[in-house]
Amino acid sequence: MADTLKTVFVSDSVREKFSWLAALLLVFLCPGLLTASVQAGGVTLSGASGLLTISTPDSRPEGYGFAGKVNQARGGASFEGRPIDLEKDETIFSGRWKYDEEIELSLVYLSYDRLSIRELSGSARHTGIGIKVTPKEGEKDFCYGFNYAPMNTFESMLADIEQIESLRNVYATFADSLTKSMTGYLNISAAFAGKQKIVFSDGSRRDVDRNDIYTGSLGLEYKLRQGFSVIAEWKIGHYREMMSEDSVRYRLHGGLRFSGERYGIEISAYNLNDADPVLGAGGVMNF
Repeated sequence: MADTLKTVFVSDSVREKFSWLAALLLVFLCPGLLTASVQAGGVTLSGASGLLTISTPDSRPEGYGFAGKVNQARGGASFEGRPIDLEKDETIFSGRWKYDEEIELSLVYLSYDRLSIRELSGSARHTGIGIKVTPKEGEKDFCYGFNYAPMNTFESMLADIEQIESLRNVYATFADSLTKSMTGYLNISAAFAGKQKIVFSDGSRRDVDRNDIYTGSLGLEYKLRQGFSVIAEWKIGHYREMMSEDSVRYRLHGGLRFSGERYGIEISAYNLNDADPVLGAGGVMNF
């Protein structure tokens, strides 16, 4: 874990990406973050308002929002007895339009580079759309929606589970106020990536059916003080990786979020239960 953090923050490319983002956010956003009476909230990887990957109910009135995220991972794995370097550089830009209290429309652009074995290394660019509905009736503690981005066979093999779940899914989320400062969430989702096969350089072949990716998630947002929240997600999913025979995966995500009336910043970490987590930072601006 320590070697991973050192590698991530010493890397020149990461330092460059995070430095400009952090400087921009800290200089222009921080003065008003902790004084606003209404917080801007956050944005998921899909571009919808929510936690880190879980879209949450949002009954705020009409408006617009924009967000940007930068994520990176460095690590290693073993495949057929040989060590493999694993790298991912990911940039996400998204926009949201609150049509009314019920409907939120989102547009997301995802760009990433991945290094793995030769057959699973490359770059991809995706543009996706999403719709989230928070019904007016009742206590406004429920939402549902979908996200969709076109992917060809190679792109769907190159994508990881977080990207597929965020860009090609249908979902429903239930919220409950556990205490005055703590809100819990239950999310269920189904994603689609299709059947895939890959032929390795030694002539061996692996077939993976990713048609059924079902995930159940528990989310928690704990407001330590006005404008400052701790976020956690625990996800259990039925999923097959190209380089693993495991069909059930457990993932723990966490983050810190600072929110003002119109602006917000966050620091996030995905797959904390893995040896090589994905670290990221981002910001949101609402109008």
